[in-house]
Amino acid sequence: MSEFSLQAERIGAVMHLRPRGDFDLIAAWQVEKALRDVDARDTREIVVDLRELTFIDSTGLQTITRGAQRAREQAMEFTIVRAPSEMDRVFELTGTYEGVNLVDTLPGE
Repeated sequence: MSEFSLQAERIGAVMHLRPRGDFDLIAAWQVEKALRDVDARDTREIVVDLRELTFIDSTGLQTITRGAQRAREQAMEFTIVRAPSEMDRVFELTGTYEGVNLVDTLPGE
């Protein structure tokens, strides 16, 4: 198992979240809290960069899906940077990528 960490960084009106490692039940609360703490008054977009995930379970998938739904309800964009290829199919099969902006890399990379 790979230890989980979460980097949260605001760049202007965009909140970037970068989970790393194993995104499971134990780690989900950190991402959930970060997503809930985003203030729609000063945020136009949330970007969740999944490129450094090594594992995700159903709790992690649900956390991302709920975050995307809350963002839509608050009129914010929700962008996902595609997960590594070995996990990408899980995101597609579960519908996690539906209704979000999906990119392979961030602008300027």
